[in-house]
Amino acid sequence: MQRHRGSLSSFFAWCVSEGYIAANPVTAAAPPKDRRAREVMRPLAAHDFEAVVSDVAEANETYADLVSVLGRTGHRWGEARAMLVRDFVEVPLPALNVVRNQPEGTTAAKAPKSGRGRRVPLPDALVPALRRFAAGKGPDDLLLTRPGGGQLHRSMFVRATGWSEVGRGRTLHDLRHTAACEWILRGVALTTVQARLGHGSIEVTARYLHHLGDSADRSAMQLLNDAATHALSEPA
Repeated sequence: MQRHRGSLSSFFAWCVSEGYIAANPVTAAAPPKDRRAREVMRPLAAHDFEAVVSDVAEANETYADLVSVLGRTGHRWGEARAMLVRDFVEVPLPALNVVRNQPEGTTAAKAPKSGRGRRVPLPDALVPALRRFAAGKGPDDLLLTRPGGGQLHRSMFVRATGWSEVGRGRTLHDLRHTAACEWILRGVALTTVQARLGHGSIEVTARYLHHLGDSADRSAMQLLNDAATHALSEPA
């Protein structure tokens, strides 16, 4: 919207300079406010997420691994589709480098939505799944592929897993929200969550605090209480 407004303003500025009109109508009009509805978040609770992974595994083990990755790393679907084997590293710590994005319907990968890459550390439990995806592939091959190989496609995933039923009414993007909420409830700093998700501002990440409400407060207080108890238990 800003780019279009700028182009239109330049055109009318030229009209003013040539004497065709007296004033630039764009500069006198305030840009429209962003009236888009806030994104609806429906993350899965930890036990529900594990149940979803189990249900998907009954249909296909590869897709179950994929759900685990999405729900524990917070990757967007397009980022998962574009990830290469060399983006998975285990030294010095297991992590996934997010440096490209390829939404459905596009023919070439581009930069992530934020415009810059990021590194997402991996929990130990997720490493075996990534190793299975990488097995037998070269560094420049796609890492997260569908069963039998080939780039991920949402419609194939939904059909093969029966996602409309096993997904508990969630979208694939809700797996990203699931990861973010789990990190916050586990005490991960909000700035770290921002970096892992690739958000351009902390205000965007802070939406999860509003969504979690008292749950996030209780989690934070538990961390403080545990630290205080540990300090008191140490010998003087």
